[in-house]
This record gives sequence, C-alpha cells and structure tokens, in this order.
Amino acid sequence: MGAYLSSNGPYCASHTPATALSGVYAIPAVHFSAAGAFSNTAPMEAYRGAGKPEANYIIEMMIEAAADDTGLDAQALRERYAIRDLPHRSALGQDI
Repeated sequence: MGAYLSSNGPYCASHTPATALSGVYAIPAVHFSAAGAFSNTAPMEAYRGAGKPEANYIIEMMIEAAADDTGLDAQALRERYAIRDLPHRSALGQDI
C-alpha cells in the first residue's frame, strides 16, 4: 500500500478487482481474496482503471492456465465461456 494509507488506493486494490474478476466470461463461481502491506514506498492511489486492469490480467492468465492444464486452445475456452445472454449477472453480483 506504500508508506502511508491514501484515501482511495486500498479500496481500488481490494474491492474494485473483485467486481470485474469474471471479465466477459460467464463463470458460475468466483472467489477473491486480497491482502495489503505497508512498505517504504510512495502510497498507492487510484489511477486510470483503478483495479480493472489487474482483474483483466488475472482472468486472462487463468484462461491461459486452464488451457495449459486441459490441453484445449485458449481462444476456444474464451469463446466457450463468453457471456452470450444479456442482461447477465456475474458470480459476484455485477449486472452487465
């Protein structure tokens, strides 16, 4: 979190990624846990996307890992689990 706790940084690193963690995929269940630590660096703060890039990175790396584990093509997995029916409610309760 940096050396000092900022007003919005911890929220963006802990809550915001969880709201977008299923990305554009219809994933039935999601578990998210976050931990923060103080250090001797500048404080962390919200900036351009505020947690969403981290969530996108996590979900896409999970798709890649699932493809490696199952021997399936990563693009085929993306297409298989893409949200098709709108409106959609994610596993974490976000309405899309």
